Amino acid sequence: MKTVVKKKKRKKRHYASISQRRHTSAYRKKKGTPGWIKALIPIVFIIIIGTIAVWQFSPNEPTVQPPTQPSNEPPQEQYPTSATGVFINPTVTENGNSVQLPHASLKENKIVFADLPLSGTVSQLEYQGRIIPLNLYKSGEYLPIIGIYTPSGKVKVGIRTCEPCGGFSMHIGDGKHLVCDICGTKWDLETFNGVSGGCPEYPPPQLPVTINDNLVEIDLSTIGTTIKT
Repeated sequence: MKTVVKKKKRKKRHYASISQRRHTSAYRKKKGTPGWIKALIPIVFIIIIGTIAVWQFSPNEPTVQPPTQPSNEPPQEQYPTSATGVFINPTVTENGNSVQLPHASLKENKIVFADLPLSGTVSQLEYQGRIIPLNLYKSGEYLPIIGIYTPSGKVKVGIRTCEPCGGFSMHIGDGKHLVCDICGTKWDLETFNGVSGGCPEYPPPQLPVTINDNLVEIDLSTIGTTIKT
């Protein structure tokens, strides 16, 4: 009896055609980074590094400010921190009831003094409810006055006295205070209100003034005496 040997069937191999192989190879190339991009990357990197280096090491040019236009307004005058009194000679009117001070001198010096010769000796002067001991100042032959140009531009004139301490001299301090040279009492330049010290309730008694034609006219008709002409 013959043994029948079955032959195994060989699987058929499918070989791709040349056109299929070319298509597959081209597809694989498309999936990778194109060559021109690879060549461009180092060039871009070099450009970036060069730009940073130039920016870091280049000198900074100064900023040019546009020219400012000149202002037609006069510059603001700075008020002094301190000032001492300057003696001036006022003009006495014919009747002796008023005197005149130059406004420009007051504005320039900020604080001025004047000694007005009285028509007669006065030991004590009663004014605004206060008793001023003129006998302590030049034997009562003069009326000491003070003129102030304040930081706000006001003009204030008064009798130059701090009677509790017998002071007849003052100065401007801190750019805003009138200060007694004897006791150190301080008054506000604008209001004459007391700020500190032993005599805050005794600022220079104010005298009425009017300003005309660059002259500060001081009315003395209410002091009870006249000025020697």
